[in-house]
Parts: sequence; C-alpha cells; structure tokens
Amino acid sequence: MNKSLKFETYINMEKDKKNKMLEYNGLMIGNNTLNIIEKVKSLSGILKEDELENYISRLMPYSFIFWAEIELINPYFSKDDEDYNLTKKNLCLKDKAFKIPMIRGSAWKGAFANAFKILINESLFSSNTEEKAIDYIQSFARIFGTGSMEFTKFTKMLSELLENKLKEKSMDEIIKYLIFELGLRLKKDDIDNLRKKENFKNWVRNNIWEKYGETSKKNLPFFLKTHKGRAIFYPTFLSSLSTEVINPHSRKERKGKRPIFFEVVSKDSRGIVQIVYIPFDGIRLEREVLKDQVEKDVKFIKSSFKKISDIGIGAKSKLGWGRFTIEKQKIEICCNEVK
Repeated sequence: MNKSLKFETYINMEKDKKNKMLEYNGLMIGNNTLNIIEKVKSLSGILKEDELENYISRLMPYSFIFWAEIELINPYFSKDDEDYNLTKKNLCLKDKAFKIPMIRGSAWKGAFANAFKILINESLFSSNTEEKAIDYIQSFARIFGTGSMEFTKFTKMLSELLENKLKEKSMDEIIKYLIFELGLRLKKDDIDNLRKKENFKNWVRNNIWEKYGETSKKNLPFFLKTHKGRAIFYPTFLSSLSTEVINPHSRKERKGKRPIFFEVVSKDSRGIVQIVYIPFDGIRLEREVLKDQVEKDVKFIKSSFKKISDIGIGAKSKLGWGRFTIEKQKIEICCNEVK
C-alpha cells in the first residue's frame, strides 16, 4: 500500500511531479494533472466565474448568485471537530473526505448574521433610523429565515402585546431578545421606555403592523412568520496551511512557559465565497414588490460582506485573524432587472 500524501506536501510539489499517480488519504489521483482544490470545489457545487450566467439562467426570476474571490490578509483558524491527532492540537478545520482547509457554509451564515447586528445598530444611531432598521430586519428574515425557537417566542409575544394579552413581566423577555438575539445596543432610557407596555405597543402597531401587516392586525406580517430563508451558503476551500504560536507570559517571571501552537490557514491564501439566493416564497408577490425586496437584499449582502472583510471570520477575530481583501466580486441576477 502506498504511503498517504499530506495536503501540504501536495501543494508544495513541483508541477511535473503532480502528473504522477498520487495517493491522498486513500483517494487515488492520476492520469492528468489534478488540482485537488478545484476538484473539491466542483463536487461541492462551487462555480467558476464563467459558469455563473448559465447557472442563474435556469433558476426562477429574481434569483441571484453572489460570487467573490477573497485573499486572506491574516491567518484564519476554526478548530476541527475531529481533532484525533495525538501529536498535534488545535488543528484547523478541514473537509472530512479530502482534508482540505475550509470555511463552512454555516460559518459564513453566522458571520453574515453577526454583520447584520452591527449594521442594524449603526442604522439605529444614524438618520432615518426606524425605517432603515426595519428594512434590515426584513432583509435578515428573508435571507436567513425565521425558524428559531427564540424568534417564534418573540413573535408570539408581539401578537399577545397587540391583543392586550401580554403580561407586564413578559416585556423583560422582549427586551432580552432585542439585546441578546438581535444584538441591539440599548441604552438605559431605551430599556425604560420599552418596559412601558403601551408605548412599545403603539410603536409596534404604527411602524410594523400598519405598514407591513396583512388583512388583519391580528395576523403577523409575512417577514415575522416562521419560514425558510432564501439564501444558500456554500463552503469556501482555501489553499495553504501554516503554524501560528501564541505564547502567554507569566506575570511573575515575565516569560512564556507553554507556547500554544495553532494550525492555521496562512495569509495570502485564496478562496471563493458563493451564496445562491432563490426567492421561492415570492411567487405570490407582485413583480415590483419582489423586485424591490431583491434590490434591498442585494445591497444588504454586499454591505454585510464588506463588514465581514473588516472584522474577520472564524476564531481569534479580535486579534485580527480571518480578515481578508475582496479581489473579485460579482452578482449575477436572473432577468437582469435588479440594480
């Protein structure tokens, strides 16, 4: 049996040697020069730039694909949940089959959700606060969906509030959701006003139910109902690994005793970020309404992605890890009617 080839070794091999028959974690690769990463990207449904237009043309109107090429400017780390190596700790997350370093689609979804919280806070402390904040919340609900237990509990409390069935102590649960789930940075005065049930009820009725409610004020607006999100987040595969060291120092001796080693994706590594957006729940909407929704969602995704590039993705982002530059960015929209 041939000896298994490590990913790092394969990447650093000379091009002529890549033509030979290779064994990589039990997978035979031969006959032609194969780029393992390109193979994995193809199997995962990640498209090449020249394939975007053909792919999106087969989807329903106003679907779009967000496609970007990124380059890390700092290392990226996310701990592997299959850390069975006894000689190494803090291994970087890799694909289970091919052992290629990756950023999961769920990680991108979480990063975009975190960027949403930052954007909504910025909108609340700028001009046109309420209208812009509600637009962000609607985009968030359309893109990510509203299936969590916390969100369902929150919308139930809003309905009870308008029907005068909500207990006073439940206002604290609403405030807790706004702070911990939506990430709103509420001041003490804001919290005191929210605790006044009648004030908050009037605000909800005037700013949400009157504008976005359906046939009855007792019915939830559609964006607050439980539904699946329109966006599909794909994984990103990256090209090279390296090692970083964090060396905590003793306060007494002022020197490091036990350096902590991290296997990381090295800076300058490149990868593709891909999001496919399909407005499957927009069939019942008028064409202009759906078009307006998609235009807002496109802007939301673009601004969120720019925010993620600044704050980073993955672990240790407070140290600057996971930050990247956007080398290419393309949005291909079915029907080409959206700005």
